[in-house]
Amino acid sequence: MSFLLTRLFVAAPEGQAVFFPASYNFAWAAAVAAVVAGVIWMIVTVIRSPLTSLAKALWIVVAIALPLVGVVAWFILGRDARRSSAGSAT
Repeated sequence: MSFLLTRLFVAAPEGQAVFFPASYNFAWAAAVAAVVAGVIWMIVTVIRSPLTSLAKALWIVVAIALPLVGVVAWFILGRDARRSSAGSAT
């Protein structure tokens, strides 16, 4: 039964994927590249922020353990840290 389902839903008789065309590979690669770029951006901005060393270490651990969640959280919650560092330069 699983062979039949695999044959019906995954591969066409010509050997091409029905539900997962080759373009999905490029989409997933682009999504992974975007997340990796976001994590790198987050780590750089965390290091440049005026946070304590412990807070920086915790943010970096979050970025590595939960990349997408960590980047979104830093983008939303880290604005205060970035804003305070820009305000202290004046």
